Formats: sequence, C-alpha cells, structure tokens
Amino acid sequence: MTVPAGRTAATFTIETNGVSGEETVTIDAVLGTSHKTAALTITPATLSGLSLSPTSVVGGNSCTGTVTLSGPAPPQGALVALQSSLGQATLPANVTIPGGATTATFTVKTIGVSASTTTTISGILGGKTLTANLVIQPATIQSFTLAPSTVAGGNPTIGTVTLNGNAPFGGAVIKLASNVKTAILPASVTIARDQPTVQSPSARPSSQNPQPRRSPQRWGLKPNRDSSDRTNRPPECFRCAKHRHRRIEHAGSRRRHSDGPAPASGMTVTLSSSNSKAASVPASVRVAAGKTSATFAVSHALTASIQTSVIKATAGAGTETATLTISPMMISSLNLNPSTVAGGMNSSGVITLNATLASHGGPVTIKLTANPLLIKIPPAVSVPAGANSSKFAIATTPVASTQSAGITSTLGSARRRRRSRLSRRPSLR
Repeated sequence: MTVPAGRTAATFTIETNGVSGEETVTIDAVLGTSHKTAALTITPATLSGLSLSPTSVVGGNSCTGTVTLSGPAPPQGALVALQSSLGQATLPANVTIPGGATTATFTVKTIGVSASTTTTISGILGGKTLTANLVIQPATIQSFTLAPSTVAGGNPTIGTVTLNGNAPFGGAVIKLASNVKTAILPASVTIARDQPTVQSPSARPSSQNPQPRRSPQRWGLKPNRDSSDRTNRPPECFRCAKHRHRRIEHAGSRRRHSDGPAPASGMTVTLSSSNSKAASVPASVRVAAGKTSATFAVSHALTASIQTSVIKATAGAGTETATLTISPMMISSLNLNPSTVAGGMNSSGVITLNATLASHGGPVTIKLTANPLLIKIPPAVSVPAGANSSKFAIATTPVASTQSAGITSTLGSARRRRRSRLSRRPSLR
C-alpha cells in the first residue's frame, strides 16, 4: 500500500473467509529496513437468528424456518442441528448453511391437533442455541358441498366435508343435520386422522315428496319445460341419448333416461320423428317400474342425400329432443380378382359399401350388369346385415382375341364400373 505525500498514515481493508474454528493471522508491514507486525484473530460465525414463517399454522400444514449466521459459513458449510419440543411438528435433524452463505431454510411439517398447541423449534450450532415458537391450530370446516345439489325424490346425493387442515388423532366428528325430513342423512360423519376431507354417505331425498328438479343441459339440448311446481309428480323424461352417426344403419337404437326411477306402474314415454321417411320410431316406449331408462329402435331408410330427423320424447310435462343425421349409403369400391383371365376361366368380384350395415337391420341389394356375350354374372348381389361387402362369381366365355368387358354395380343413384380383360391364353396372368 502507499502512504500519500504529506501524510503519516493510510488505511486498507482485510477480507476474511469463514472458518470452522478460531484462527490467528499475522499481518506484516515493511518499509525499508523497518518492520512491524499485527495479529488478527478470526473466529467462526455463530448462530445469530432463527425465524419461522408463518408462526401459526393449522395442523396438517407446513411452515418455513430460516437459520442465520453472524458471518459467512466456512468452505465446508455449517451444520445446524434442529429440534422440536413436541411430536406434532416434525423437521429434519439438521440443515447445512453452504460455504460462504449466511442463511439456510428448512420445512416444518405439522399434524392435526384437537386444540391449539405450541411447540418450540430449536437451532444449535457450536454450543449456541436459538429458539422460536410455532402455534399449531385445530382444523375447522373449510367447505361443505353436495353433488349433485338437485335430485329427484328417491335418488341419492353425496356430501363432501373439507377441513382447512388435517383431522387430529382419533379423527374429527362432523355433526350433520337437515332442516326438512325429506332428506335422510346420518347424524355425523368422521374425518380420519391426518385426512382433510370425507364424503358423507348418500343423502337420499324421500320419493314421497320429491324436490323441484333443475332443467338439465345434457347432450347440448335445450329442454322445453314449464317452470311450474312438480311436487308429487312422477319422474319426468330427463334426456334422449344423442347418437352421433358416422355410418349408416338400417336400424338403430336410442336409450330413454328419466331423472328418477319410474313409479310402481311404470312410465310411458311418447316418441316422434320429424322426418319419418328417413327415420321412424315407435309411438312410445315403456320405462319399467323402478328403472330410469328404456331403449327403442330407430329404423333408417336408404337415402340419396344427407337427411336429418329430430327425435322427440315426451313424458308428463318434460320433453327432450335429439337430432339424428342420416348419410346416403354408397358403393365405395368394386374390385375384380383377377382382373385379367384367359377366356373360359373364372374370376370373382367384391363390392364394398361406405359403411357397415347394422346387425339387426336388413340386407342391401346391389344390381349388377355386364356384356352377357363375354361375362356371366348374377343380376344382383346382397350385402348381409352386419357386413359392408359381398362377393360374387364371374364366368367368362372363350375368345379369339383379347377382349375388355365392363361390370357395372348400381345402388340407388350410385354406380361403380370395373373392366375385366379376357385373353386367348389359357392361363391366368
């Protein structure tokens, strides 16, 4: 260092590193032949702080603890021992402050308690101990929900009680009550130890006095119902299952649902179709006593273009609708195997539709035409129910030279044409 001209002294800074034990360092100052020394004692950093955030938690929740040194930790780090005075709070046995750092954090986990409890968290380093208090509060009810919150008489619902923390040892007993006798539920429900929630047994409204029902918005349908009181009415028609058709079937099925079980005498649901030529339904379907659904068949006609039909179901004052889309049945391919034969030899053809027929529907008949002088084929071929293709035989006549004969398949206005080549050679190629 340099002492400025005209001055007798100058200062300088000495930086130190963290040490694990006390060390003495000698500082030498030399000017010419003069020499002076001074001793510097470096002591290890001590524990200067222990804090918790937050200082009060509900049992089952955690908090963060922070230990602080009076100086940087030594290169190998500083190991601070940790303790809790009560078992309701658990934490690691120690935490390491990295070399050169002055702080480190740790997590304190808690369990459920039945009453407010205070535990002492201790940090120990080099014989010095610091403490901080943590208050653990008992859990309270955070929420209570019912799913669904609206039911028809005779149907159950599920209640869920959620605490803002964990239940204590022995569980938390939650008392339950209803302001009317039409909802039957247990007197209490117990949340198990260290659990924050529980589902109550089914609360079942009395079917003798059903609650007014909520208009459902299922299947993208908008129910057309009046808002009059339905007390003491049987369960109404709830929804008509909407089937998204991606293939054409001669007959389909629909399921009819109600918002509660049918009465002892059963329930009749009236059905109608807005386009009966494309899709026909029975006049009604019967929901058996105690059941909530019934199925019925929807018969589809073969169409030359895309058709839609609105299926409507009505029971009591409740009405639901669903739209059915019917695409035209078409021939997707006509293949010959082999497509080249020697005259007088046989071949075969396969006709494939653009959709699979329903297993409970009828067959589809496809007309076949060809030059009878060269090819002999059946006048028509049928695709059976549950299939999408049919095979037919092709007989050829001997020819003096190579000939080409076309085969045409027709279904409604849809046609497919393939050619078969007849050769003089006796072998297939």
